[in-house]
Amino acid sequence: MSNDKQNSENPMEDVQSHDWNKERLEQLKQLMPDLFTNDGKLNVSELKKVIDPYKRKRNRTLRI
Repeated sequence: MSNDKQNSENPMEDVQSHDWNKERLEQLKQLMPDLFTNDGKLNVSELKKVIDPYKRKRNRTLRI
């Protein structure tokens, strides 16, 4: 009986929410593995190259 009482006190205690960020990162690793380090961490500089590949060229032309 005591176990039933414990479980009924907080029914949400054992519920875990879905980790959407983890799922998105796993999908991104499969689609674009070169954006990640050997440790599996996101390489921000590589991501920036994908987001705006011409940014570096524009910055070079603006320097005088």
